Amino acid sequence: MESGTFNQLFKGFVNEVISPFFPKTLEQLAEGCEKKIDRIILKEEVENDYDFAGGEFTISYYNKNSFLLSASLYFKDTNEDWVEVKSESQPRDMKYLTGEAAEELRAKGKAIFNIDAPKFNADGSIDVSK
Repeated sequence: MESGTFNQLFKGFVNEVISPFFPKTLEQLAEGCEKKIDRIILKEEVENDYDFAGGEFTISYYNKNSFLLSASLYFKDTNEDWVEVKSESQPRDMKYLTGEAAEELRAKGKAIFNIDAPKFNADGSIDVSK
Protein backbone atom coordinates (compact mmCIF):
# COMPACT_ATOMS: atom_id res chain seq x y z
CA MET A 1 0.00 0.00 0.00
CA GLU A 2 1.30 3.45 -0.82
CA SER A 3 0.41 6.18 1.61
CA GLY A 4 0.00 9.51 -0.19
CA THR A 5 1.54 11.38 2.72
CA PHE A 6 4.50 8.99 3.01
CA ASN A 7 5.06 8.97 -0.75
CA GLN A 8 5.08 12.77 -0.92
CA LEU A 9 7.34 13.20 2.13
CA PHE A 10 9.75 10.47 1.01
CA LYS A 11 10.22 11.98 -2.44
CA GLY A 12 10.58 15.45 -0.93
CA PHE A 13 13.36 14.56 1.46
CA VAL A 14 15.20 12.48 -1.14
CA ASN A 15 15.66 15.74 -3.06
CA GLU A 16 17.02 17.41 0.10
CA VAL A 17 19.48 14.65 0.99
CA ILE A 18 21.02 14.14 -2.45
CA SER A 19 23.48 16.81 -3.54
CA PRO A 20 25.80 16.71 -6.55
CA PHE A 21 28.24 18.99 -4.70
CA PHE A 22 28.91 16.41 -2.00
CA PRO A 23 28.81 12.84 -3.33
CA LYS A 24 27.98 10.34 -0.58
CA THR A 25 28.81 6.78 0.37
CA LEU A 26 25.89 4.38 0.60
CA GLU A 27 26.05 4.58 4.40
CA GLN A 28 26.04 8.40 4.38
CA LEU A 29 23.03 8.42 2.10
CA ALA A 30 21.16 5.98 4.38
CA GLU A 31 22.10 7.99 7.49
CA GLY A 32 20.93 11.20 5.84
CA CYS A 33 17.53 9.65 5.17
CA GLU A 34 17.20 7.99 8.59
CA LYS A 35 16.16 11.06 10.59
CA LYS A 36 13.60 12.07 7.97
CA ILE A 37 12.16 8.55 7.91
CA ASP A 38 11.80 8.67 11.72
CA ARG A 39 9.55 11.71 11.36
CA ILE A 40 7.50 9.97 8.67
CA ILE A 41 7.08 6.90 10.92
CA LEU A 42 5.73 9.08 13.72
CA LYS A 43 3.37 10.85 11.32
CA GLU A 44 2.00 7.52 10.01
CA GLU A 45 1.52 6.25 13.59
CA VAL A 46 -0.40 9.35 14.68
CA GLU A 47 -2.49 9.82 11.54
CA ASN A 48 -3.44 6.17 11.08
CA ASP A 49 -3.25 4.80 14.63
CA TYR A 50 -0.52 2.34 13.58
CA ASP A 51 2.26 0.78 15.67
CA PHE A 52 5.61 0.68 13.86
CA ALA A 53 7.29 -2.74 13.71
CA GLY A 54 10.28 -2.22 11.39
CA GLY A 55 11.31 -1.50 7.86
CA GLU A 56 13.98 -1.35 5.18
CA PHE A 57 15.65 1.46 3.29
CA THR A 58 17.09 0.22 -0.01
CA ILE A 59 19.51 1.77 -2.48
CA SER A 60 19.21 -0.19 -5.74
CA TYR A 61 21.22 -0.25 -8.95
CA TYR A 62 18.95 0.90 -11.81
CA ASN A 63 21.32 1.14 -14.76
CA LYS A 64 24.95 2.17 -15.37
CA ASN A 65 24.07 5.83 -14.78
CA SER A 66 21.30 5.66 -12.18
CA PHE A 67 20.13 4.24 -8.86
CA LEU A 68 16.84 4.19 -6.93
CA LEU A 69 15.99 4.81 -3.28
CA SER A 70 13.06 3.03 -1.67
CA ALA A 71 11.63 2.53 1.78
CA SER A 72 9.23 -0.09 3.09
CA LEU A 73 7.74 0.47 6.53
CA TYR A 74 5.77 -2.19 8.43
CA PHE A 75 3.07 -1.37 10.96
CA LYS A 76 0.30 -3.11 12.88
CA ASP A 77 -3.11 -1.47 12.77
CA THR A 78 -5.68 -1.42 15.58
CA ASN A 79 -6.90 -4.89 14.49
CA GLU A 80 -3.32 -6.24 14.74
CA ASP A 81 -3.22 -6.66 10.94
CA TRP A 82 0.05 -5.96 9.14
CA VAL A 83 0.23 -2.84 6.99
CA GLU A 84 3.09 -2.11 4.59
CA VAL A 85 3.67 1.49 3.55
CA LYS A 86 6.26 1.97 0.81
CA SER A 87 7.65 4.48 -1.63
CA GLU A 88 10.33 4.67 -4.31
CA SER A 89 12.22 7.61 -5.78
CA GLN A 90 12.69 8.41 -9.41
CA PRO A 91 16.03 7.20 -10.83
CA ARG A 92 18.92 9.31 -9.48
CA ASP A 93 22.20 10.01 -11.23
CA MET A 94 25.25 8.06 -10.01
CA LYS A 95 27.09 11.41 -9.67
CA TYR A 96 25.39 11.75 -6.27
CA LEU A 97 27.46 8.78 -5.03
CA THR A 98 31.19 8.56 -4.43
CA GLY A 99 33.05 6.51 -7.04
CA GLU A 100 33.52 3.68 -4.53
CA ALA A 101 29.82 3.69 -3.61
CA ALA A 102 28.78 3.59 -7.27
CA GLU A 103 31.11 0.64 -7.91
CA GLU A 104 29.82 -1.18 -4.82
CA LEU A 105 26.23 -0.68 -5.97
CA ARG A 106 27.03 -1.92 -9.49
CA ALA A 107 28.70 -5.02 -8.02
CA LYS A 108 26.09 -5.88 -5.36
CA GLY A 109 22.92 -4.66 -7.08
CA LYS A 110 21.52 -3.16 -3.89
CA ALA A 111 22.29 -2.13 -0.34
CA ILE A 112 19.63 -2.71 2.32
CA PHE A 113 19.55 -0.87 5.64
CA ASN A 114 17.20 -1.81 8.49
CA ILE A 115 14.87 0.86 9.82
CA ASP A 116 14.31 0.67 13.56
CA ALA A 117 11.70 2.49 15.60
CA PRO A 118 12.60 6.11 16.37
CA LYS A 119 14.33 6.65 19.71
CA PHE A 120 13.39 9.52 21.98
CA ASN A 121 15.21 11.82 24.38
CA ALA A 122 13.94 12.38 27.94
CA ASP A 123 12.14 15.54 26.79
CA GLY A 124 10.18 13.60 24.15
CA SER A 125 12.14 14.85 21.13
CA ILE A 126 13.51 12.43 18.55
CA ASP A 127 17.04 11.25 19.37
CA VAL A 128 19.20 12.25 16.39
CA SER A 129 22.48 10.90 17.80
CA LYS A 130 22.16 7.49 16.09
